[in-house]
Amino acid sequence: MLMIISASRRTDMPAFYGEWLYRRLEEGWAVAVNPFSKAAVRVSLAPDDVYALVLWSKNFQPFLPYLDYLDQRKYNLYFLFTITGMGGQFEPHIPPKEEMVEVFRYLSERYSPEHVQWRFDPVLITTEMGRDYYLERFEYLARRLKGYTRHCYISFANRYRKAEERFQKRFGNSSRWLELELEEKQKLVREMAQIAERCGISLYSCCQPELVGEGVKRGSCVDYPHMASIFGELVPAPRKSPTRAGCCCYESIDIGMYDTCLHDCVYCYANQDHRRALKRYCAHRPESPSLLPGEHQFNESKGSNQISSFFCQPKLIP
Repeated sequence: MLMIISASRRTDMPAFYGEWLYRRLEEGWAVAVNPFSKAAVRVSLAPDDVYALVLWSKNFQPFLPYLDYLDQRKYNLYFLFTITGMGGQFEPHIPPKEEMVEVFRYLSERYSPEHVQWRFDPVLITTEMGRDYYLERFEYLARRLKGYTRHCYISFANRYRKAEERFQKRFGNSSRWLELELEEKQKLVREMAQIAERCGISLYSCCQPELVGEGVKRGSCVDYPHMASIFGELVPAPRKSPTRAGCCCYESIDIGMYDTCLHDCVYCYANQDHRRALKRYCAHRPESPSLLPGEHQFNESKGSNQISSFFCQPKLIP
């Protein structure tokens, strides 16, 4: 049984929970928890059962010491690295963009530009940060990442209620979250696509098919066809399994949990509030089978509940 393991859409596991992930990989299994029902299943993390380990982060620096172990165990690693360069009160706990660019380059040199995907996501338009701001910031980063990645994923921030409330609380009347008309969004991403093309990078829309057009393709962050070009094919191939409207991702098992990320980004959809995330971070135990012990219905003594999402054998591309 080969699975794509996601670590994680729900939290920044490489930045904050690297020790937990290392322990789980060392023991060869973890408990994956449904964020809504709290039902839980045991997921094998043995190298022979993992087709690819998809790592999502805004700061891979703390996770670098674990890479030697993962390479020794021959895990196929696939990196989704978010760098927007917003910083400040928008992304208060993310290191400076130049530091993250250097980490990005290191990963690309260690593996390949195909292994490391850039996420310039989300674009959040405000009274201070408009079209010119994002074009300038995007071009700067695209130039710095030229030759170190082939793909960039982009979307506009979704105005979830909790994100809007966080924005209002943080900025008050000093800033406003603005919504561009669709034509304005499409024009902006077309200009970004032209910049990306000059840097040898293809631009993809994440969960927003209305942005697809000249120079902008519909993207899959968990992109099995691209993984297959790196790691070899799976037979049968995993099916698409969208996580929300507009999503084109392929099937994966996410082993993270919501309300655990400490970045405190103003646009975040995965956290209710920072205090709750901090409390849950302090409650986590690296030796626990799940990221948060006691917050699920899994009972190891009553059976493994081994997950079986798809059964495949790898076949390398000639």
